[in-house]
Amino acid sequence: MAISGKYPQDLGQNLGTDPRELIHQACHDVVGLRQWVAANLGVATGDFDLWLPIALTGKGSLYAEVIGRDAQSFYGYKQPIDLSDQERQPLYKLGFDLLHHLEAPPAVYLMQFGFVQGEEKREVGFDRLFPFPAAPAVASLGIQEPDLFTCHWHCLTGIPLRDILILEKDLAPNLAQK
Repeated sequence: MAISGKYPQDLGQNLGTDPRELIHQACHDVVGLRQWVAANLGVATGDFDLWLPIALTGKGSLYAEVIGRDAQSFYGYKQPIDLSDQERQPLYKLGFDLLHHLEAPPAVYLMQFGFVQGEEKREVGFDRLFPFPAAPAVASLGIQEPDLFTCHWHCLTGIPLRDILILEKDLAPNLAQK
């Protein structure tokens, strides 16, 4: 299944009805997706700089560790970013609900998000969804096994993906430097 156009800027074209093309169209409409999330899921929206990698396989979703910006790192991104279970659960629910609504096909998705101050606690805020391992995915190289690019290939080709693991510090050169 080929996507019409060769470059990301071509995503604005009428791509057809292939599920992969439709998900690219939906993700390209950042404003429309934000409006849907706010209206239907009750989640605040805005510009944020954290990413939740979601490996959507034919059997379900695997959530990798959160990625954040890091000016000190070689790539400009860092993984893992530590979140509490109270922060993770609504984040995973948002990712699940969004991918379910979009009828997303198997792939690695990066959900860009952040936190806003709610009445009693920090709440998840939605920014956008990338239907592929975008630039922040480089943070997974040498940090997690398999990295997000390999996970994406597994999802696209139907190769089973059983788990996503953060490597121990002595096995992950990027973690040992910090």
